[in-house]
Amino acid sequence: MAVDINNLIGTINPKVFCENAKEIEEAIEQSLSSLDANTKANAYLDASKIVKLKQGDYIDIMDTRLSKNAFKLEGIKNPIEDHKLSYDVSMQSIEQIYFWILDYIGREYGKGAEKLIDNFISSPSSGHFSEIQGRATRMQEEAMKIFQTANTVLRSVLNPKL
Repeated sequence: MAVDINNLIGTINPKVFCENAKEIEEAIEQSLSSLDANTKANAYLDASKIVKLKQGDYIDIMDTRLSKNAFKLEGIKNPIEDHKLSYDVSMQSIEQIYFWILDYIGREYGKGAEKLIDNFISSPSSGHFSEIQGRATRMQEEAMKIFQTANTVLRSVLNPKL
């Protein structure tokens, strides 16, 4: 079973990310104090199952720009956030706005953006969707040709002319 990366990070630094930090630290200490090497290897994985993550707060971009001390920001005290970006335009490709956002983040924050998850869904009217459908149709046609050839070969083998 895969471990959620947020829970694993919370296990590694429970004082910042978890509501039940003491419980997690005790579970890790108990696993590490055992003599079994297998238990020691799984100490953090086992402790990540009982993690209760802190809920993130909304951070206004103006608050971050006007703040003089980065350590007084809410994000440092409660760093778990959820960001979603949706872009819905039917007649334009997504690449232009995607690379503009990456460049903007690089200019504004001095570092490149690290993409953790990229979900891409094609709408039925998009060019990407029609291209994928065209490929599927061509593959189905090729499969039908192969089946027809196999059928012809089987009939010639099973029904020889006398």
